[in-house]
Amino acid sequence: MAQNSYHKNKYSYRSGKVEQLMQKLTEPARQVELIENRYQARFLASLLLAFIIFAVLSIVIQLLTVPGFEEIFPSLGIGLLILIGAYFLSRTRHFKWGIIFAIAIPSIAVFVNLVLVPSSIPSVVFLLISILLSSVLLQWRWTLFLVGVDILVLVLLILFLPALSFIQLSASMFFIFIASGLIMVTIRYRDILEESRQAELTKNEKRYRKLISQSPFSTVVYSPDGRPLFYNKSAIELWDVSEQDVAFIKDHYNILQDQQLEEKGVLAFVRKGFSGQEAVAPPSQYIFERVGENGRIVTDERWIVAHCYPILDDDQQILEVVLIHEDITERLESAEKLEQRNRELTLLNRVISVAASTLKRDDILRFVGREMASVFEVSHAISALFNEDNSEIVITSAVMPAGTPDIVGRSVSIRPFSQLPISEFLIDQNSHLNIEDVQTFTHLAPVHDWLAQLKIRSLLIVPLILRKTLIGIIALATEHTYLFDSAQIKLAASVASSVSQALQNAQLYEEVQQHSAKLEARVAQRTVDLEDANQKLQALAMAKDEFIANVSHELRTPIGNIKLYHDLLTINPQKRDTYLATLHRETGRLEHIVESLLHLSRLDQGSIPLKLTSVNINAIAEIHVTDRILKAQSKHIELVFQGEPNLPNIDGDMMQLGQVLGILLTNALNYSSGGGKVVVRTTLMVKDDQPWVTCSVSDSGPGISAADMPKLFNRFFRGEVGQCSETPGTGLGLSIAKTIVDRHHGYIKVESDGIPGNGTTMTIWLPVKNSSYGG
Repeated sequence: MAQNSYHKNKYSYRSGKVEQLMQKLTEPARQVELIENRYQARFLASLLLAFIIFAVLSIVIQLLTVPGFEEIFPSLGIGLLILIGAYFLSRTRHFKWGIIFAIAIPSIAVFVNLVLVPSSIPSVVFLLISILLSSVLLQWRWTLFLVGVDILVLVLLILFLPALSFIQLSASMFFIFIASGLIMVTIRYRDILEESRQAELTKNEKRYRKLISQSPFSTVVYSPDGRPLFYNKSAIELWDVSEQDVAFIKDHYNILQDQQLEEKGVLAFVRKGFSGQEAVAPPSQYIFERVGENGRIVTDERWIVAHCYPILDDDQQILEVVLIHEDITERLESAEKLEQRNRELTLLNRVISVAASTLKRDDILRFVGREMASVFEVSHAISALFNEDNSEIVITSAVMPAGTPDIVGRSVSIRPFSQLPISEFLIDQNSHLNIEDVQTFTHLAPVHDWLAQLKIRSLLIVPLILRKTLIGIIALATEHTYLFDSAQIKLAASVASSVSQALQNAQLYEEVQQHSAKLEARVAQRTVDLEDANQKLQALAMAKDEFIANVSHELRTPIGNIKLYHDLLTINPQKRDTYLATLHRETGRLEHIVESLLHLSRLDQGSIPLKLTSVNINAIAEIHVTDRILKAQSKHIELVFQGEPNLPNIDGDMMQLGQVLGILLTNALNYSSGGGKVVVRTTLMVKDDQPWVTCSVSDSGPGISAADMPKLFNRFFRGEVGQCSETPGTGLGLSIAKTIVDRHHGYIKVESDGIPGNGTTMTIWLPVKNSSYGG
């Protein structure tokens, strides 16, 4: 029930009291009848006063002029006293008895005067006074009855008083009859008009009561002294009163004494209505409390405008005061919603316009911050975006009051909030935070000092959601305690949604730009790759030409020697053994070149499979060193093997790895002079957390020049030292060795300073599986 100035106590409700009140309010002619009675009393008093004055003057004149009048004076005096009594009676609530005296006294006076003074026949005309009074104050039937009585008395006087002139009395009686008839016709016509008016008035009265009862507006009828008389159905629903409440309010409530209306400033307008003027009070807020379905008290705020209309009579006296309450809550809410929608559309249109005019994320957020600070009339508007792992939030734009530090670009870690409800609230629920006072909000305790430095007291945070993912926030703040209302929150959320769309467009644009840049980079890289491929093709073509030239050169020498010694054998058979030995040597050389070429080709094509087994590099090195001890001794070269014990095994092809080690040892022995030294050394190395087994072959030969180093593994390449020496070779050994090591996912490292005597060190690096490496 609405909060009011009276308190309802326990009472016993008398059945039918409200019905009696309703019946009283719906009596159509009640007020009209009271008005008519009041007019009749006034008219009767004035008329009797005129009779008294007339009677006194008449008696005085007759006492002075009529001889013997003293004899009838006592009877006339009695009549005068009766007339005076009737006058005073008309001034009381029993005025209708005065009507009877006022009508009867003239007739009685005329008849008495005729009996006492037979010559006063003209006074019969005064009977018309009684008839006229009756027609004015009584119904026409009583007037007709009075005319009949007067005529009957006159007839009796003619029959029983011979002293009266028959002719004069008959003429007077005829005049009275004719005049009475005219009066009766006139009065009857007046009554018909009055009945029509009364019927129309009654009809209007019923229409008025029905209109009040069925009005959609709350309507309460009050008496002139402020007591409620009637509540229509809308009033009962609005003020949440029952029929029992209506009866109680009638006895205990007076609107002119309502303190709540006095406090709201409404009572002054109500009093204006009770003073006879129409008045409209400004809208006032009323708080209603009702019991909900779950038994809890539910509050409802309503805005109501009171219209006060006085009902006046012809004398401008207040009969009733009608108070109409118009509930404008929905209208205000609609107007507020319309205004809010206009603000929202204006702001959203501007956001969309900016989003359409620029696709830069920071520009969008800066514009939105300025607009929201203006529309919401706040001192702070801050936009921030999360980093990729949501561990920090970076402030991208900020509208701040003067005297606060610049925070744009600052990163704020959210780890202090990861275990607090604020994190779950923002990240998981994608909702908003509305904080009236940040200093009393314990979940923000880690940043209380920082917020105080920024002059932030109240805070509204709305999320930026992109593809169902929280990417950032928009924060609105004030320098004083304030709680944002639902309309502001809804508008901020709508703006955040539009900003998220704009950010999505900006992100898509950025992704397109990045993709375009990547495509350009890929095209550029592809162009470079094509150029590299073209250069490689050209290099391959040159290598092919060089290869063919080298092969032709390498093959031409043994073939030429074979032809030469074949011709010499034909010419000089006596040296057959010598020529045959040379032919055998050249044939072997030719066979070695062809076999090397075939082997290298099969390696390139992958037609020689790797037979991977668990291989101990120390065992391979020891075997190959042992096999070449005699050759080294024949050249007076010291061959030494230094193997690191407990080397882990590697996965490799034992035969092919042995071939690599054989090539390196052969080259080292071939290019080392007498008295030199060749050392084969194995070690375990770790590089970039990867264990490697190495096998190095170091000689004391002339070394390799810096110019020859890049071409060392080219096919058929023999460096300056190889070409100047008499050491035979095809230039294919190192190419074969590198190809085999590459297939084992290793590499060969060459170290040489090109100074004669310092020699060359070639090291094979082979990877070890971590599972087989215990260190």
